[in-house]
Amino acid sequence: MNKKQKKTSMLLLLLLSIGGTIMFFNFFQTVFVARSSRLSLIQDADAKYAEIVKAYSLAMENDVNGYLKELNYYTEADIMKTGSIREIATWLMDHEKDRPEDFDYIMLAGPDGHSYNDIGSRTHIETRSYFNAIMKDGKDFYIDDPVISKTTGKPVVHVTRAIKRNGKNFAMLAGVINLDHFTKEIKSIKIGEGGYAVLLASDGTVLYHPNSEFVMNKNFITGLSEGFEQMAEIATHISAGETGHAWMTGLYGGKDYFSYH
Repeated sequence: MNKKQKKTSMLLLLLLSIGGTIMFFNFFQTVFVARSSRLSLIQDADAKYAEIVKAYSLAMENDVNGYLKELNYYTEADIMKTGSIREIATWLMDHEKDRPEDFDYIMLAGPDGHSYNDIGSRTHIETRSYFNAIMKDGKDFYIDDPVISKTTGKPVVHVTRAIKRNGKNFAMLAGVINLDHFTKEIKSIKIGEGGYAVLLASDGTVLYHPNSEFVMNKNFITGLSEGFEQMAEIATHISAGETGHAWMTGLYGGKDYFSYH
């Protein structure tokens, strides 16, 4: 595997750790659909929807790759090579105006888990997954499942990179992205009159759904009511990074849905 292929694979694994996409297509209004009709429809639609899912997955992968590159401005700055944590924190605030528009703010933390950001606030992040991935597990970069920001109180994603010295992770730097911005590709999916997309976190938490009340409040693995077992099963496959398609029958007023994930 060459360097480009390896990098793409790593990004794909990160995306899968964030979640997966379910596309629901409402083809029938009745409860009963002949098996032969379903099989025929699946054969006709499978390749089409596989390409749609692939295209949007690639778009999200490109977005993530772009976010990581935007952090080069910070990780390659001279201050990162010699400055103390406090000196770097001051430098971040002095360069707030240079922050890429994709990020709400830039966060810095050393081994003690005390964080600083370029808007002047501080907090403790030693229990956060992105901090542990960089500072304890030694990863070069990491993207977490969305969490509620301790700084803004809004759901965010942390695109995190290591600041290295002498081959070791000296500190971590994160570009913090509002969840609404991160899910922009999924929101733009339009399939006919009845199709829509859902984005799930690795534990089944809804990150995007046409019903905004579900976002960060609903879990498709553990929080669905009776009668939605098929949807929970699909969500479980997604959290495991699996792809495929399935029928779900009798949902939402007796309608049948075809899903691709």
